[in-house]
Amino acid sequence: MTEINNALLGTEIEAADMVETIQAAAARFGTDGAIIGANAAFRDLFFQSNCSVRPGTAFGDLVRDTLVNGDFEWENTVAIESLSAEELAELTDARSLEIRHRDGRWFQCIRCDLSNGDWLWVLHDVTTIRERELQHRHAEKMHSIGQLTGGIAHDLNNLMTIIQGNLELIEEFAATDDRVVDWVGSALRATARGADLTQRLLTFAGRRPFRAENVDATQAIAGVVARVGDSLGSNIDIAVKNDGGAPSISADPTQFEAALMNLLLNARDSMPDGGEINVSVNRGRAENWPAILDREPPENGFVVVSVADSGCGMSREVADRAFDPFFTTKPKGAGSGLGLSMVYGFVRQSGGEITLDTSPQRGTSVALFLPASEQVSRQKRSGAEIQRAKSDETVLVVEDDEEVRRIAAEILGDLGYRVVQAETGRHAVDILNDGLKPTLVFSDIVMPGGVDGEQLAEIVKTTYPGLPVLLASGYRESANSAEVHGFKVLAKPYSRRDLAAEIRNTIDVGRCADA
Repeated sequence: MTEINNALLGTEIEAADMVETIQAAAARFGTDGAIIGANAAFRDLFFQSNCSVRPGTAFGDLVRDTLVNGDFEWENTVAIESLSAEELAELTDARSLEIRHRDGRWFQCIRCDLSNGDWLWVLHDVTTIRERELQHRHAEKMHSIGQLTGGIAHDLNNLMTIIQGNLELIEEFAATDDRVVDWVGSALRATARGADLTQRLLTFAGRRPFRAENVDATQAIAGVVARVGDSLGSNIDIAVKNDGGAPSISADPTQFEAALMNLLLNARDSMPDGGEINVSVNRGRAENWPAILDREPPENGFVVVSVADSGCGMSREVADRAFDPFFTTKPKGAGSGLGLSMVYGFVRQSGGEITLDTSPQRGTSVALFLPASEQVSRQKRSGAEIQRAKSDETVLVVEDDEEVRRIAAEILGDLGYRVVQAETGRHAVDILNDGLKPTLVFSDIVMPGGVDGEQLAEIVKTTYPGLPVLLASGYRESANSAEVHGFKVLAKPYSRRDLAAEIRNTIDVGRCADA
C-alpha cells in the first residue's frame, strides 16, 4: 500500500492536490483514460481490493478488474467478463451511474470534465439515501399489494359467507341422513380453511378486525414455545431471553401468537440439520427505532421482540420478497407463502415496524417493534346456544350481493325473524321512509349507490333514534376496532351461530339503552 501511495503522490502535483481536496472518493483520469491521481478515499475503495488496479491503470481495466476480481457490482452490466468496448465507452462517458460494494454500500459516480481534456471521477456514498428510497418503494409496493389483497379477500369472504350459510342450513335440515351430515361436515371444514386463508390475507392487508390487549410478551412466547417445541425437533436448541424491564405490548394476542409460531417454524425450516433459535424481548430505546419512512416511535414506547436463527439465511433477492404474499422458497405444497406476509401485516396493523437481517449461511433475525401497552380491551362472546327471535321481530337486511343477501335472509328467517330485504343503502332508506319499523337494520358496509353501510347507519341514528344497527364487512379500513363510529361490525364470513348471537345481542342492548 505504501508503494502505491508513493507512486500516486509522485504523479502530477497539481492533479493530486486537486483530487486530495475532495472529501468524497475521487480520481483524476488523463486524456488516455488512465489514472493520474487519486485521493485516500478512492485508494481505500479500489486499491485495497483483490483487483489489480494500480496507478496508471486505464479506466476500462479498472472496470473489468473490479467487476471480475474486485468488490463492486456495476450498473447496467450483465456479461461482466466479456464487457465490450462499446459498453466500456458507455460507462466512461456516463455522467452519472451507481455502483454497489459487496459490503452493502452504494456510491453515485459523477464524471466531471476538465478544460485540458482530463476528467474527474467522484464517488459519493449514497447508501442512506438509496436505502431510504428502497424502503419507500418497498412500502409503496406493499401498500399496493395490500389494497389488491384486501379487495380479493373481501370477495372471497362474500363467497365463503354464501357457501357456509347454505351448508349450515343443509346440515340442519338433513341431519337424519348420516352420509349427508358427513359430506356437509367435510365441506364446512374446507370453508373454515378458506376463511382462515382470507383472514391471513386481511391481516397482511391491515384490514382484519383487530382487538388490542395488554399482552405479556414473555408469557405468550413461553406458551408458543411449549406448543411448538416437539415440532421443532431434538436437533434444534431454543432459548428465550428477557431483559427484565420490558413492559407488556399492545397487540391482538391471537395474531401475536400466530406471528411467533410462523417465525419459529420458518426458523426451523431454515435449519434442516439443526441449529439454534434465540428469542428475545427487550424494552425499546428511541435510538433503536428503525428509521423507515421517518415514522415516529409509538407515543407510549415500544418493545422489541426478535427471533434469530443460525440457519441458511436468505440472499438479497429472496429477502427483498420475503414479506410478499404467496412468495415462498419451499417446495411446491410445503408452504402457502403467507407466513411472513401475515407477520408483516400484523405488525403494521399494530402500529409497529418489522426488520429483517439476513444473509446466506449467516442466519436470519426478524425483529418486531411493537407498541407498549396502554389499555386492556376485549369483548368476550357470550351465549353458547344459537339465539333465536323473541316474539314478532323484523330485521331489515341490506346487502348488494344477491346471494349473500339471500343466505342471510334464509338464516334469519329460520331463526324466527321476519325479514325485509334491500339491495342498496338508498333502497333501505326508502323502505324506512315508507313506514317500515324494523327491530334491527343489518347492513353490509361496502355498497354502491351513494349510501354505504356507514352512511346508512348514521341516517338511521339521526332519523330513527333507538333503532339498532348491526354492520357486516368482508374487510374494514377501521381495523383497530370492533366498531365503526359506534356501530358493531360482524366480520364475514360469519356462521349461523355468530349471526344469531350478534343479531340477538344488538337488539337486546338497544332495548336496554331505551329502557
